[in-house]
Amino acid sequence: MHAWQQIDAGRRAGDQALIWQGNRILLHYEQQQVLQPAVYDGDRELWKALSGWILSPIPGHTETIESFAPDANIGVFDDRWAWIEQRMLPHWQTLADQQPARIERRLQVRMIGGPPFLMPEMLTGKLGQNISLAIGLGSRSGGWVPPLARSS
Repeated sequence: MHAWQQIDAGRRAGDQALIWQGNRILLHYEQQQVLQPAVYDGDRELWKALSGWILSPIPGHTETIESFAPDANIGVFDDRWAWIEQRMLPHWQTLADQQPARIERRLQVRMIGGPPFLMPEMLTGKLGQNISLAIGLGSRSGGWVPPLARSS
């Protein structure tokens, strides 16, 4: 609740720092309290094997957790949070400051059900389907794509 209040206070005051702080708190909660037990704790060895393949979801930030820290495991909260906090959030904030219209479009696609990966074709086969379901993409095919985004 504190995070939401902080975001609202920042919105009302036009204080972007408060909004960023509130969103960081929400992201930390999501990663630690929601995703860690529901997704990552099931098979840390699997996530270690995938750590060199999963790219940052931040546009233009083509880095894996292994390129950030060679021994890191995306399935270990502390490793993943260090990557998020030290690399992804600063890249996202820079992008949001420099290209706000691009960020707005990107968020609109995500809110209507776009896939969270830069390369959705990576999620193929049974493993991809299970990962898609585990992280809530919503369908066995790897997520819903808006009709306008589909090729004819």
